[in-house]
Amino acid sequence: MELFDYSLIRAVPDPRRGEWVNVGVCVYLSGFLDVRLSESSTKLRALDPNLDTRLLRNLSRHWNDIADGFHTTVEKQLVLASLPFAHASAVAQFVAESKDYEEQLGLILRDLVIPPVAIREKREARLQATLKTHLRRAKLYSDDPNAIQEHKVVSKFPIKQQADLYADFAAKNGVMHITETIDFRVKSEQLRNRHGLAAIKSITLDVAGDIFPNCSRNVVYAYYPRDIDAIQPSLNMLRDYSMHMFDAGNPSELAQFVEVTAQALSQTH
Repeated sequence: MELFDYSLIRAVPDPRRGEWVNVGVCVYLSGFLDVRLSESSTKLRALDPNLDTRLLRNLSRHWNDIADGFHTTVEKQLVLASLPFAHASAVAQFVAESKDYEEQLGLILRDLVIPPVAIREKREARLQATLKTHLRRAKLYSDDPNAIQEHKVVSKFPIKQQADLYADFAAKNGVMHITETIDFRVKSEQLRNRHGLAAIKSITLDVAGDIFPNCSRNVVYAYYPRDIDAIQPSLNMLRDYSMHMFDAGNPSELAQFVEVTAQALSQTH
């Protein structure tokens, strides 16, 4: 068995916003850096739709050039951590036999970097289906995206298509009403991926607020009570970008979400 040092590669497209996403892994091997990047640019484009991804394509060569001349992992990580666009996180470690190196590295990429599409689609569909059921009962929801002009709630509403940003739910009655959903009911080891998803949800709400004046922004979430401490940072982040938060696991809050939506659509602006 061999011990490997590695850092996550964190990209910061716009330093003014201070938001970053994990875009790859850098393993500190003897003599060179093994740099692996995610092929998905969804998270980065959510932060900055005008980002030139060529900056990432040259990152492996660029980082190896910078690290050349430094001998220890500590020295290399310190200089890479100070870079502006993409920097190295604190050093972590994994243990693997040489034959299992690629598999272990793939697991790190899957768990910490690459968006968990399959998990997200399954879990988000579950929570979104619950909301659709309640909104339909209140005669507020329509599967027809054009029904937003008739004061109905619709799903997958485009906020900024070139950035691949879509609201889970949207309604319009003079002003826009945007709702994002996030389901934390996953295995404990998958919760760290939820924080990345919460960041994208927060960005979606933030951009919606910039595009639609006086936009109302809601978040509906679900979780297991045992995980409340683990998800608190994600909830705090979402709270910064929303006006109302509703716990879908609480029947009274779920009913309140439907009532708030109904009132918003019945008001005259």
